[in-house]
Amino acid sequence: RLLFPVFYNKRLVGLVGRALDKTLPKYYNYLNFPTAQYLGGYDEVKQFNFGKVFIVEGFFDVLSSFSFGMANDTGFVCTWKSGMSRKHAELLSGLDKRTFICYDSDPAGKSGADAAIELLRPLIQGVRKIELPEGKDPGDLVAAEWQTCLSRNGFSF
Repeated sequence: RLLFPVFYNKRLVGLVGRALDKTLPKYYNYLNFPTAQYLGGYDEVKQFNFGKVFIVEGFFDVLSSFSFGMANDTGFVCTWKSGMSRKHAELLSGLDKRTFICYDSDPAGKSGADAAIELLRPLIQGVRKIELPEGKDPGDLVAAEWQTCLSRNGFSF
């Protein structure tokens, strides 16, 4: 497993492991931290002061999208495949950024994105959902594919 440290206000709050093969579970919460309380990549988004933030499901999506984000004033955070919580929404509203939800294109990701939009709308003006091509998740897209996907959704960066 590849381990990802989870920081909040520069303090280690958790460790998440991701299987690199077909081992189940795919993700494992090693320190049993409350995933509904923290966003993966949150400290980095605050540190770099990006103008936009994309919310994705898993930390691998955050890492895979980092080069696109750095080139496009965009930070990525994840909700740990657990869905958007009220605490996640509050953390995001405090960032004061243009906010986009971009969950996986499978049925669970689509319904999770719809639920997240409902939680975020009262807190973040103009929050938008990005639809990915069928069978894709954010971690699958390289920088050029991100641009194409965003163009299809009516955005220019």
